[in-house]
This record gives sequence, C-alpha cells and structure tokens, in this order.
Amino acid sequence: MLAPPLVTIAAHSRWSGGVKSVSSFIVALTLGLCASAVTGELAAGMPDALIAVMIDTSLAYTGSQVAYRLVWKPIIEARGSARTSKAQV
Repeated sequence: MLAPPLVTIAAHSRWSGGVKSVSSFIVALTLGLCASAVTGELAAGMPDALIAVMIDTSLAYTGSQVAYRLVWKPIIEARGSARTSKAQV
C-alpha cells in the first residue's frame, strides 16, 4: 500500500514509462525478498527459497499496482486538477 507513493516520490517526471516500471519492480523485489526473509522462507534451501521470493515479489508488485490504480492515482489526479484550476483563476 505504501510502495506506490515511494516510487512516485523517487521517480522523476522526466523518466520514461519503462524506467518507472523497472523502478517499481525493483521496489517490489526488495519487498518480496524482505517478506521471504522475515517469514523464514529463505532457510528452506535454494529451489524453495527462490520460488518463495518469486511468489512474494509477484504479490508485492501486483498489490502495489492495484493500490496505485484504485487508491493513489485518483488522489494524485484530484490534487493535480485542483492545482490546475487554482492556477487558472
């Protein structure tokens, strides 16, 4: 839920869409790795640990994208339109 604002703050508006996607995936990979480490899934050995990291990363990435589209994007667009309307007055 907090990953999208972190990526939005860190990402420059001049970055291309591909760079923004890679940066959000790196954040999700970090969160997935941390989740696997905290739950002890990395101690299971290499094949199982790798699968656990892949699952946790995919859940973190999917969750962050859903949270961005459903929660953060409407908030950002509302604030942007409010600033635009204030600038026109």
